Amino acid sequence: MRKTLLLLLCPSIIWALEPQPNHLKKNATNEGLKKAQAHLQKTLNQKPLPLPDKKKKPIVLNTKILLANPELLKRTMQSVLTSKQIAGIKVVLPIYQKLPDAYPSLIRYAQAQLAQANGKLKKAIGLYRDLISQYPKGNIIRFDLAMALYFDKQFSAARKQFKKLQSEKMHKDDAKFIAQIIKRIDQQEKWIISSNFYYRNENNINNVPEQRGPDKIVGGDPPEKAHGYHIELGATKRFNLSKNLYSKIGFNANSDYFWDNQKYNEFILKTSAGIGYADNKLTTEITPFVKERFYRGPYSITTGIGVLFRYQLTHSLGLSNYLEWSYERFASQPLDKGQRKKLISISAVYQHNPQQYWHLGGNYLDSDAITKSNDYYSQGVFAVWGQEWPRGISSSLGVSATYKDYKQISMAPGYFYLQEDRIYGTTISLWHRKIQRWGITPHLVWKWQKTKSNHPLYRTRKNQITLEFSKTF
Repeated sequence: MRKTLLLLLCPSIIWALEPQPNHLKKNATNEGLKKAQAHLQKTLNQKPLPLPDKKKKPIVLNTKILLANPELLKRTMQSVLTSKQIAGIKVVLPIYQKLPDAYPSLIRYAQAQLAQANGKLKKAIGLYRDLISQYPKGNIIRFDLAMALYFDKQFSAARKQFKKLQSEKMHKDDAKFIAQIIKRIDQQEKWIISSNFYYRNENNINNVPEQRGPDKIVGGDPPEKAHGYHIELGATKRFNLSKNLYSKIGFNANSDYFWDNQKYNEFILKTSAGIGYADNKLTTEITPFVKERFYRGPYSITTGIGVLFRYQLTHSLGLSNYLEWSYERFASQPLDKGQRKKLISISAVYQHNPQQYWHLGGNYLDSDAITKSNDYYSQGVFAVWGQEWPRGISSSLGVSATYKDYKQISMAPGYFYLQEDRIYGTTISLWHRKIQRWGITPHLVWKWQKTKSNHPLYRTRKNQITLEFSKTF
């Protein structure tokens, strides 16, 4: 982020707000003072290198020397604050606080800068608010308060502070920067529309099991082919509430349409509305939802609630936990003959560098149905590796494994045992960052999935290559 004049003037305004001794109001032009300040700043920014001559010792300005020169100490404090040298503030502030005539507002401002640099944004916000209550015309303090609120994702409060700053006269570069921040905040409350489309060429749309092994299926329906497309549309809108709270609504519709085998057409519509909390580290959301599925007519309605926890552990490592409870009612069954599901998902995203990331996780699903032979639980793990390569090429490789175990013995004739499925999958996506039209970058996607089962009817294998088109606007 480019530095603005507001940042450069900040400590000078606080300095001017306090009663100043006459000898500090004049411009310091003493050459010795300048050399001492330069030496101190150099000492704060880097460790002194050992001298070749062991008889000579490096000159170090310690607490005793600084306290013996209060004017130098005060000017140094102002200097490290002006240039926002966090390392310098950490060293100089404890020494400056020992001065009998140290300015309390300057101390609080330094403490706010340290808190903000250490990610303790709420502490910094509290200190900035105390300062702005004492100096309501201190626009530089207000600017730092607005930025801290913005980084803490208190967007409504940050916007109010930025709008107050816009009412003041300022340099055109500062005005442009503030206008850009306000625009960025306002864009968060706009509708976000997403879409996805790809062609489907299915050689086994009815999932006929593999005809292999000693217990292979004899007779039955042959595999059916189908040609069509998958299309998905989504829309979400966020409403910033007080402090770190926000609400969100969402709509999603996806459809699989086959023009030469329409009995397998499917349409799903999902609506959600929830509330969330977000700051610079933690994001949590509670989102109830309703989902309706159409398959050869009305098929089922699912109601549920999802709970999301996301925590940014470090700058490059984020953790996520998602919980979901749902109940699916089938149109062909009484209301009390539905299926309950409980899902737990835990994952981590590691951004190794701007060109590479890793996404690892696992999940557990418990499904209870009225028909006990359909009860099952599954445990899965997955890993995704994303990479940007030279010459504009990007790739994503994902692998997954899921163990699905049924709770009751199968009631199918001739198969009286507990069914166990092992599902393995691989997805590879390739695209070129410079190939795009209307903001759409095509992705070449290969998907492979194999299901191993002790039940012959559920042994399947899928191998697909698709060209996907996605856009968010």
